[in-house]
Amino acid sequence: MLPLIRLAVALGPETGPALSRLAKHPDAEVLAEAAEAMVLFKRVEAITALESVVAGAMSDPRFSPKEGRPDPATLLARIEKSVAELRRARRP
Repeated sequence: MLPLIRLAVALGPETGPALSRLAKHPDAEVLAEAAEAMVLFKRVEAITALESVVAGAMSDPRFSPKEGRPDPATLLARIEKSVAELRRARRP
């Protein structure tokens, strides 16, 4: 899935709606990558979904440590940063 997100970024903003749907993806790494892509295309409509992920991260199994996977705290930090950047993009 990560290569598909990178391809979507390369294809341009037209892929933004598809990226926004990834805010509910069951893999935290995919979610973090998609959140960063949403920032590139200023998909501010994804803020609410991403904020929900951040708020519930402590009880969200997507953020449980898994062998061979990135650190969940790092993934969460990437999503939090994306939310902050989308909030800034939303301001006039």
